Amino acid sequence: WNILEGWSPKVFRDSAPGRICSRATVVLASASVAYSFPNFGTFAGLVGSSICTLLAFIFPCYFHLKVMGSELPLWQYALDVVMLVGSILFAMKGTYESVLAMMEGDAEGEL
Repeated sequence: WNILEGWSPKVFRDSAPGRICSRATVVLASASVAYSFPNFGTFAGLVGSSICTLLAFIFPCYFHLKVMGSELPLWQYALDVVMLVGSILFAMKGTYESVLAMMEGDAEGEL
């Protein structure tokens, strides 16, 4: 919210009704986007399984191995590798399932 409210005019930042209006506008805009796409849940699943998995699991393990790899004890190195491989497998499975669900929705005429 700090970024959004930092860009808004001073009138909206300094008053409680202004902050409430700006936050309500963001919520309504998000809801209208979700409502306007018939299979938004499938698209959100695709984003979650691909992008969010990269940011939350794959990149941290990879960078930890890249930066600290030679200094890590064997058990921590092995744990990072197991988490990295498992995260990649789950990301691939989730992305595949989401794309499959989107294609099935497209074949049924829902998209």
